[in-house]
Amino acid sequence: MPPPIRDKIESVLGSQGPGGGGNARKRDEQGLLKLGATTQIGKYTLKSNGVKVLDDGQKQMTTAYIAVFVGGKEIDGLYPAQWAYRRHEQEPTTEVAIRRTPAEDLYAVLGGFDLADQSVTLQLVVNPLVNWIWFGFGVLAPRPGIAL
Repeated sequence: MPPPIRDKIESVLGSQGPGGGGNARKRDEQGLLKLGATTQIGKYTLKSNGVKVLDDGQKQMTTAYIAVFVGGKEIDGLYPAQWAYRRHEQEPTTEVAIRRTPAEDLYAVLGGFDLADQSVTLQLVVNPLVNWIWFGFGVLAPRPGIAL
């Protein structure tokens, strides 16, 4: 019995998907970081500097403090958070921390935390060339208006 058509497509494209390699350099990892621990994704080393909880009367804000290093030098800080609004504590919102560069973006999402030992669960994504997509849109978007 021949393999389904989907298997044939996947065998031709491999893991590149229909875009022909658009996600080939994208990195996506999830992990637990304890206070002072580090993890590596791409060229970045991230260090957990703890978790803090603040309250502004409308919401409780739980924020992770993450230091970003490249080549041993601290270059930035990321502050992913979860906000729990009053009367909606069971449905917290997620505040994504983003470090943008022309070559790639680094995203950090706070998936979970433990205040007792200051550990955090992070979803980390390095997505290359995102700003170039916006640049291309900016170049192409006015074209239909010019043509009219």
